[in-house]
Amino acid sequence: MKRLLFLVLAALCVAIPLIADDGRDFAGRYDLKNVTTGSEGASLTFFIEVQNVSGAPLTGVTFELEDAIPSGPIALGPFDIENAASIRLSLALVVDATTYAEWSSGGARMTGRWTDAQGNTQKRVVELTRLVMPEEVQQ
Repeated sequence: MKRLLFLVLAALCVAIPLIADDGRDFAGRYDLKNVTTGSEGASLTFFIEVQNVSGAPLTGVTFELEDAIPSGPIALGPFDIENAASIRLSLALVVDATTYAEWSSGGARMTGRWTDAQGNTQKRVVELTRLVMPEEVQQ
């Protein structure tokens, strides 16, 4: 029984990265600081750290922070990011009350877009987690 469990777990360890290969190229964490709320929404600083977990260096990556402002997403970049490296960004924003509530509960959404070596445009979701970041990360 233990051997069967071990074999199943070993198979999952091999299979999960293969499945995730086309869907998880970025991971990140974010925090909201300097927040001032009002009846219309919030003024804040959005701190983010995004890591390239694609398995390869990526060039010309543009990130889009979705639903950031009423006029649409905010584009950041382009950036060149080595594999397993991360970049840190901060943005001063004014957002509506709905967006602030979503972001406060961990619901910020971001995508990364770049052109691969074959000339194809790639777009991937950045898997974001809201975490309180220490001051040294925010610089």
